[in-house]
Amino acid sequence: MSLVEVLVATVLFGILAMATGGSVLMSRRMAETNLYSVTAHDIAQGYAEQIMAMDFDGDIAASVINNSLPLTLKSVTPSLTNESSTVDDYLYFGGDTTNEKMIMIDLKGDGDEQRQVEMPMRFTLQANDLNTGSNPYQAYEIRIDYEYQTPAGRGQRWVSGSVCLVKSVIPIY
Repeated sequence: MSLVEVLVATVLFGILAMATGGSVLMSRRMAETNLYSVTAHDIAQGYAEQIMAMDFDGDIAASVINNSLPLTLKSVTPSLTNESSTVDDYLYFGGDTTNEKMIMIDLKGDGDEQRQVEMPMRFTLQANDLNTGSNPYQAYEIRIDYEYQTPAGRGQRWVSGSVCLVKSVIPIY
């Protein structure tokens, strides 16, 4: 093998290593972005399910009419030792009211190493009265708009989504 052949092989190996390294980094970034997306949607969906289980007149209608009256939901406090507890979590209705939360995500690293990452989230709850007047129907279409901050490349960006539900006086749970 001549020196020229060794140099050509080294250059080719370097190019292949850079391409493979870039692919690995892109794959990791996509997996982390998907983790943030699924977590944010699951939290919003969890809020929606709790709202569906609430009393229409006592909780939902009162909070929609009076925006300063919060919905009292439940959330789980994070813990790396698996000793989490349930706490009250408050959300307010209103298009101009933003409910800001700091969500903890547990990540498992190499071996048994665990770490927590904070993900800022914003929730906006809006209610549309479905009573048309001619046929009184006590129901609200409730929209939970959410935004979460995710790492993207060299910075962070806000990503949005929403969950919709219809809550009426007829209990479904």
